[in-house]
Amino acid sequence: MGGIGKTTIASAAFGKLALQFSSNSIVLNVQQEIEKAGLDHVKSKYLSKLLEEDIRSSECNFSFDPRLKETKVLLVFDDVKDSDQLKDLIGTHSNFGQGSRIIVTSRDKQVLVNANADEIYEVRGMDHQDSLELFCLFAFKQNHPIESYVSLVEKFLDYAKGLPLALKVLGSLLYGKTKEVWDSQLQKLKKLPDLKIFRLLKLSYDGLDDEQKDIFLDIACFY
Repeated sequence: MGGIGKTTIASAAFGKLALQFSSNSIVLNVQQEIEKAGLDHVKSKYLSKLLEEDIRSSECNFSFDPRLKETKVLLVFDDVKDSDQLKDLIGTHSNFGQGSRIIVTSRDKQVLVNANADEIYEVRGMDHQDSLELFCLFAFKQNHPIESYVSLVEKFLDYAKGLPLALKVLGSLLYGKTKEVWDSQLQKLKKLPDLKIFRLLKLSYDGLDDEQKDIFLDIACFY
């Protein structure tokens, strides 16, 4: 789901591994970039970085460029929603030199399956200890709670369900506030979710087709 940490993990992997490759490029929010400027723009953007020259959109039929086949590249594509678009972006494995690596994030596992991904890693929510430390870093600027806030902290952790974005947003919202404000905010969340969290989670809903949306709403009504 949105906010679970896909982009953060992919970006961290890119930062750690980039120097091991001859060329590298990371494209965040691929779907947003495509919708905004078109697929050819995304192609030209990462090709310009890999080849270290200005590649115009009209020139990005890169499958015929012999330099890429001789180059060990690291590519990261974040938030891909269509496997056909991914194939249009990178073509086949043979377009890049031996040892090249392509990391793709997506909310839809089928996108990766259809693209014949060699390995798929499902990002899961944080466990209790990691959730506690992340929340406290934003709520108290330290990795453990103030003793008098422990019971309230546990209630917010239960609300966030290990979602990193929710932990960050809620922790930042509560930083420096009294216990009375914490309790008041908790009551508000029971009635209406935080807007930043809601908007991000809604992206997952918006990505469903009409039938899936109907099924989702039917199930939600049961609760």
